[in-house]
Order: sequence, then structure tokens, then C-alpha cells
Amino acid sequence: YEKAKKYFKHAIKINPDNIIANLRYGKICQVYLKDYESAMDCYHRILSVDPGHYKSYYQIGLIQYEQKKPTEAHESFKNALKANSKYAPAWKAIGILLFENNKIESALKYFDKAVTFDPKDIETKIYIGNCYYELQVFCIKLSLLLMDWIE
Repeated sequence: YEKAKKYFKHAIKINPDNIIANLRYGKICQVYLKDYESAMDCYHRILSVDPGHYKSYYQIGLIQYEQKKPTEAHESFKNALKANSKYAPAWKAIGILLFENNKIESALKYFDKAVTFDPKDIETKIYIGNCYYELQVFCIKLSLLLMDWIE
């Protein structure tokens, strides 16, 4: 990725507002170099040029998630959905945040929305299955608890 990084960086130097160069360079910094600060700079630069760039909001949310900032990540994913309500990865990301916080029924609604916009996403379907599994386990535990109370 060093060559790609070099050329994207050069393109940004020539035209700092170039959305594609910033997006690609940001993803290299984020995913491969774990240089979140540089990646965030790229995504914020994009948003200063195009405030409705939903992919930048989403990538910022992923960085915040990686940095264990779930509240900020949730807000960034919501901003992505405000910019593009059909962006399945943002629906799924919020679902994951909710699932991890044991808000299973809410998570299920987000996963359902995600799979509506991307019906081939296997990971989302697995999360949906996990939600139903967790809800079933909860129902079983609840019925056992109720049976103990009745006896």
C-alpha cells in the first residue's frame, strides 16, 4: 500500500478537496496503517467539501467504534443514515452496537433494515439469527423463572 499511499498523498497535496483521493488515502490510513488521526483528517476534509458524504460519516463511526467510543460511533452512523437512509452498512453498524449492549429487540430492527437494503449480506443475517436465538433464550429463562414462582 506504500505506492498507493504515496500517489493519493500527492493527489491530496495538489488538490486537498479531492474526495476520491481523501477517501482512498483515509481508508489506507485507517485499515492498513491504523493511523486513525490521518484517516479522520481525510474524512473531515471530505465532509467540509461535501457535508452529505455518508461514507465519510460511516468510516468515522468505524474508527470511533475501534477506539471504544460507542456513543460517538452511534452518532456518526446516524449521520451516515441522515445522508443516505438506504446505506445498509450503517444500519448494520448501529445494530451491532445495540446487540453488544444487549438491546436485542432494537438491534433486530436495525439488522432487518440493513438486510432490506442489502439482502445478500450474510453477516447481517447471522446477526439476525443471533438476535432470535438470544430472544428465545430469554423467553426460556423467563418461563423457567415464572414456573419457579408458581410452584
